[in-house]
Order: sequence, then structure tokens, then C-alpha cells
Amino acid sequence: TDFDLAFAQWMHGINRGILLPPGLDEQWLISVMHDDEAAMTYAGVFADFVEELVR
Repeated sequence: TDFDLAFAQWMHGINRGILLPPGLDEQWLISVMHDDEAAMTYAGVFADFVEELVR
């Protein structure tokens, strides 16, 4: 596990309003209470993170 990368992704999300659990095992959990809009918001924030990594 790349802890630095996981921490960077977690902080990137927090800074953009995506509040995920800090534990590595729980970091990718999405609740059934999340609607399509919330899931797409998360996907967009993650896509932005990936774009920043490859720059």
C-alpha cells in the first residue's frame, strides 16, 4: 500500500467536500444512501485527482 498516495487522495477529497473515512479499508465505501449525483460528484473529484497525478 502506498500510504502517501492514499493520504494525498484522502486530503484531495476533503478539500473538495468529499468526506471519506480515514481508514484504508473503509476509504472506498459508498453508502446505498448516496444518489447518482453524489456518486458522480465523487467520481469527478477522483478524476481531478488522477489528472493532477499525471501532470
